[in-house]
Amino acid sequence: MNLIIVLSLFAQAGYAQKIKTLREYEAINDSIASLIKLVEKDSISYVGKPFSEFVKELDKRGLKIMQISISSHDNSVYPQHVYGVALEFLTQEEENFQWNNNMGGSYMKVYFAESKPYEKALDLSRQYKGLLSEEVAAFYGDAVVQRLYFYCPDDVYRMRKHLKMPIDKDKIIR
Repeated sequence: MNLIIVLSLFAQAGYAQKIKTLREYEAINDSIASLIKLVEKDSISYVGKPFSEFVKELDKRGLKIMQISISSHDNSVYPQHVYGVALEFLTQEEENFQWNNNMGGSYMKVYFAESKPYEKALDLSRQYKGLLSEEVAAFYGDAVVQRLYFYCPDDVYRMRKHLKMPIDKDKIIR
């Protein structure tokens, strides 16, 4: 397991520069997906623990949260409450490449036992542009993990195939 973490961190660091090809994106996503799958194997051990402990565990396993967003909230009552967040591990540049090229990607969702105030969560999301700052981490830190959802497609090209677009892994796409 430690070898996988080291290799994944090396791959992420090696691709910290601008992504130019689909093959480069695939390498980054594969390294993140392999780490998420390791966390998924131990997922039951995170249930009932504070979000702050879960974040520390992800960090120990080589998964650095790059973006956090509200993923579960009520939308018909006021005041609204947040019940879960989505965690992404791509830099903004990597995510832009993913979306611009209709690629799939790996992420996870964390659902909380109790809610957090929606307006405060939204303010923090806007203030920090979706990044996991110290203030954002502190806001969600005491939330108790109720369940986890993992999304790691084996085929990052699934969206391109669905659209019947040709795939050339070495082609430079901007």
